[in-house]
Amino acid sequence: MSDVHACKTRPWTALCFSLSLFLLSLPCLTQEAPELSHPRLFLTVDQLESYRKQVARDSLFSSLNHRLLEVADGMLSLPPEDRQMIGRRLLTSSRTVLKRVLHLSYAFRMTDDRKYFERARRELLHVAAYPDLNPDHFLDVAEMATALAIGYDWLYDALSESDRTTLTRATYDKAIRPALDKPGWWVSTTNNWNQVCNGGLGVAAIAFYENFPAAADSLIQRALTYLPLAYAQYAPDGAYAEGAAYFEYGTSFHALFLDALQMNYPGEEASSVPDYFRDSGNFLVQIRGPGGYYNYGDSRTTEGLSTSVFFLAGMSKDPGSLYYQYPLLKRMATVGSKLPATGTGNRLLPLAPIWLARTGYQRGNDPPSATTFTSAGMNPISAYRTSFSDTATFVAMKGGTPSMNHGHMDIGSFVLDAGGRRWVMDPGMHDYEALESHGLAIFDRSQSGERWLVNRYTNYAHSTLTVNGRHQRVDGFAPLHRLNLADGWRGTRIIMDSVYVPDLAAASRTVALHPAGAVLVSDTLRAPTDTAAAIRWNLLVGDNITLLDGQTAVLKQQNRELTARILQPADAVWRIKSSQPELPFEQGLPNTALLGLDVSVPKNEELRISVLITKPSQLVESGKLARALLNKLPPE
Repeated sequence: MSDVHACKTRPWTALCFSLSLFLLSLPCLTQEAPELSHPRLFLTVDQLESYRKQVARDSLFSSLNHRLLEVADGMLSLPPEDRQMIGRRLLTSSRTVLKRVLHLSYAFRMTDDRKYFERARRELLHVAAYPDLNPDHFLDVAEMATALAIGYDWLYDALSESDRTTLTRATYDKAIRPALDKPGWWVSTTNNWNQVCNGGLGVAAIAFYENFPAAADSLIQRALTYLPLAYAQYAPDGAYAEGAAYFEYGTSFHALFLDALQMNYPGEEASSVPDYFRDSGNFLVQIRGPGGYYNYGDSRTTEGLSTSVFFLAGMSKDPGSLYYQYPLLKRMATVGSKLPATGTGNRLLPLAPIWLARTGYQRGNDPPSATTFTSAGMNPISAYRTSFSDTATFVAMKGGTPSMNHGHMDIGSFVLDAGGRRWVMDPGMHDYEALESHGLAIFDRSQSGERWLVNRYTNYAHSTLTVNGRHQRVDGFAPLHRLNLADGWRGTRIIMDSVYVPDLAAASRTVALHPAGAVLVSDTLRAPTDTAAAIRWNLLVGDNITLLDGQTAVLKQQNRELTARILQPADAVWRIKSSQPELPFEQGLPNTALLGLDVSVPKNEELRISVLITKPSQLVESGKLARALLNKLPPE
């Protein structure tokens, strides 16, 4: 067994110590204040001229520019965004304003057409008249402060002195002062709130620097001090602990600040950015299979373009991280593609080609050489694939803890793609407001917290184990071991003991992939010395299932089939159960079912459950390979 990725304790214990030493070594700002000229964010006057030349000579950039101008055109007739609370959040309004201001300001700078300026100005002054930016949910403030900063900076020369004063006063009174007078818990957390709030406010501090230099210095220094805590989300392998959706959210605002900082304080931060952050764009490549992203936690399979990856590609000098993102950007640039002017999607899109232009990369179609990815971080995951083709077999799994921010009781769960489709699924995220509007405290992750009333957040709806009908332990932590296996198999073992105490004395799961595309899942479970353990073993799959016999199930999607075969125990049989929730207001999991088996582990005894998933045509041969592997698995 290879212990390179093994960890018997929570990995952030040592990590926090390292980060503490890192923080102590951080200097205060050593450069002078930024030069008092505008624009100073993301695209200076000189950079704009260079970028315009890129647009003129390169068909991709020219087409993207055309699409972005179309989006801005679609915004011209829209009324300014009113202050609309949805539950406890103003976030949709903040994101709408950020999208509009960035696109309209981009269009004005590229064309000098005042229709874009006038519409952006109208949006900014409308926001400036809001009574507040909802400081009780500070993400809302941070995103709106970013919008105000970009609008003020990019439109500076066209704004009147009165407009500048209005925007400055609104930003200070409704964003900067609340952040300094009553700093929230988000200042020093490790999760995306740190990145969005410190990053967004840091960008605003740089944009408005000359108007309130003391306050701006405080916010910039705060960001320099506390943003590095968020690097714990990526350590040690670049995998973002909160999943694909929150990777883009947190990383994008982190990137905004780093870029603004480097442009105005050259050399201030670059040396202290760890390699695993620079290289983290590769994480999005590795956890995306032919069927979409591995959508663990509050993520989706269909996350869109990740603007931040274009920034990271410039930092890492690795075009491989653009393997999926570059084609997405190209599709957006194609004639006839329609990018919506409404909504909040792709709100930072104009920065993607700007950052891409800096990299000098003209293509991003070469896949990474590695088809194995394992992270031993705060939320350990592994991913294996037979190749990067659209029909490859891809399997990804996770350990970790349900107490992770945006975590689910999904320890030991996995997803599986084959033939271009997802066969074993993850429930993914649920709309927050739909639950909160019914009074649920869905971010209470204590063992008895209301979060666990939601079906898709629990082990009941994931492809993992339920023991004695109970929830997984939120105070448990499951590390991973990457295994050295025989006959071409590659696999990972998840040590789940602490997630199932006291119902099991020991629990581990091994997930392995063969080059031919077969996947073996094998669990070793030991009951306590004084009581038996009732096990429900589940797969969340599509609901088109045919049981050929008690131990063989055929999964069907259109004209494709996949077989799930129970290898151990010999007397176990498949049972199909509903995957749908009981709460009437909870979003269902349409067209899915739970394919599982029910067994008992006698007290003080050990039981192995092994299931082979493969193509029907390969069942016999894959069965031989899997049984041979079971006899060679490394000991626990």
